[in-house]
Order: sequence, then C-alpha cells, then structure tokens
Amino acid sequence: MEKGVVMHFLSRLLVSMFLLLSSLMANATLIGDVVTAEHLFPDQTSVIGSSSKTVLVGELDTMTPFISYGVNVEAGSILMNFTPSLWNTTTAFNGLFIDSLNDSSGFGLLGIIVDTDISNWSESRLYFDADSIWINLGLGTSLDGGFLNLSLNFGPTVDISDPTDDSNPASVPEPSPLALLFLGLAGLSITRNKMAR
Repeated sequence: MEKGVVMHFLSRLLVSMFLLLSSLMANATLIGDVVTAEHLFPDQTSVIGSSSKTVLVGELDTMTPFISYGVNVEAGSILMNFTPSLWNTTTAFNGLFIDSLNDSSGFGLLGIIVDTDISNWSESRLYFDADSIWINLGLGTSLDGGFLNLSLNFGPTVDISDPTDDSNPASVPEPSPLALLFLGLAGLSITRNKMAR
C-alpha cells in the first residue's frame, strides 16, 4: 500500500514538472529579462539617451531613453508612445535601439509585425537581428503624438531552403506539448503496471 502511494505521488510530480516545462518552452517571453533602450542621433553609433529595465507585466517598467517618447517592453511586444515632437531631420539616424531581446525559449527574433498611427511609416525604417531592433524615426517622420506597437516573433533561426539541415523545421516536425504529455502518461502507466506485478 505504501509503495502505491509513493508511486502515485511520483507520477503526479512528474506530470506536473512536464506540464510546467512544456508551458515554459511553448511560450516565449521577455518577462524577467533586462532590456536596454537607447536613443541614437545623428547616426547609429552616437547614443544621446539610454535606459535599462527588467521587463515586468504592465507599465511600471516603461523606459524613457529620450524625452519625447516612452518604451514599454512586454512578454512578446514593444509599445512606444510619443508625445508631440518634431522628428523631421536629415540625419542618418534619429531613433531607437533596443538590445538584449533574448526570450525564455532561447530562440532569436525572426519577425516583427508593426501597428502604428504614424502616417508616413515605412518598414524600411525598421531593422532587426536575433536580439536587437533599430527604429529610425528621422528622415522626414513627423509625429504629433501617437504610438508604434511591435509584435515580436521568436523562433529557431535556420535556413529552411536547405533540406539537409537537421534543424530545419520543415524536415523535422516538432512534437506538440499535448502529444508529449500523452507519451509521458503512457510511459508512467506502463511503469506503474510493471511495478504492480
């Protein structure tokens, strides 16, 4: 009887740990990471304002790298809110650099979806790599207050055109967390039945 109680406890503990790990791996997040926002002007090597914060849920971690806008990094998005300001410049770069965007899954930044009310916004003003973003607000951008919201897409950086690449998501499908859960439960059931004999 005591052996059965221990096995029951261990099986529940294993299932709980598996569910926790699955949820952490499946949901990329920046919560808890330290992110740096810098305002660059008149080029990408000149920092005129900087702010670093630990990413929290909500607006308590809003950074102000420059006086005319705030930057709020969330689990998978970045919101910039502008106060009325004139950005019409002819400099090479007048805008934001955000660094250390390493999410909990360990994957790099693959894509960004932009939502904004900047009338002359162009995707050519946005540059990014695996863990950094540059947003050029100069070169004729006129802001009367407003927002720029970036939805971040994290994932493995692989060459999907290369069929020999073992990390290619097209050639090696990732098992779903639900399928892994059922496999784990099946394994626990078989182990439990063998020990009961």
